[in-house]
Amino acid sequence: MEKVDYWCSELVRQVGCECDYTLPSQEHGSDHAQLPNVNIEEGNRLILGNNVQISGKSRIDIKGKRNIVIICNDVRLSDSTILVQRDANIVVIGNRVLLRHVGLKISGGKSAFMMGRNATWVGGSGLCEAPERNVIVGNDCMFAQSVVLRTDDGHGIFSRTTGEQVNGPASVAVHEHVWLGNAVRVNKGAVIHRGSVLAAGSVVSGTVEPHCVYGGVPAHKIREDVTWSRTMQFEDIPELYR
Repeated sequence: MEKVDYWCSELVRQVGCECDYTLPSQEHGSDHAQLPNVNIEEGNRLILGNNVQISGKSRIDIKGKRNIVIICNDVRLSDSTILVQRDANIVVIGNRVLLRHVGLKISGGKSAFMMGRNATWVGGSGLCEAPERNVIVGNDCMFAQSVVLRTDDGHGIFSRTTGEQVNGPASVAVHEHVWLGNAVRVNKGAVIHRGSVLAAGSVVSGTVEPHCVYGGVPAHKIREDVTWSRTMQFEDIPELYR
């Protein structure tokens, strides 16, 4: 577990965001008869924290070899799926995260998907299908329905002259306390900084500055110097993010 913790810490350090997790001690290998809708091929690891709730049509499939899925304390998976394929991928779902109607696919090989504590996501998909590319989501983020994050375009675009691919993959970073509105799409290479808001239907491919509102296709800055609340009250915003 020390190696896993070091690898995760390095990924977060490189991105520079706050993505906290507590590594649990309970582990399930290929013997998972008591876990509903869980399939773990030999040579992979599923590590569960306390009070993890896996409900509805949720499913966890871990294929390939040397893959690790870590679900920390008080996580709720409702009608959500985690599919891991190929080798040496890692998934970390931090403490008190809610995933509802979310599909995660990590299949690039040596790729990572990490989501920090207190984050919520109520519909959409996270796709890490390119080798050695990652999606890192910081603490206390709030993602609405039909939000998509992905590290590649799914199909190649090539120069007719040189034959080189012109739409290569890239990692995605969503820093802490970011609100992604309904049907936001976060494309490969996007970096969304702390405290920002993406309006419904926005498409993000570049860098979003901290504490700003962005919207549109492609997303552009609409307002600066903002923060946001899960309620309609300023007082309900954690002081850390004001």
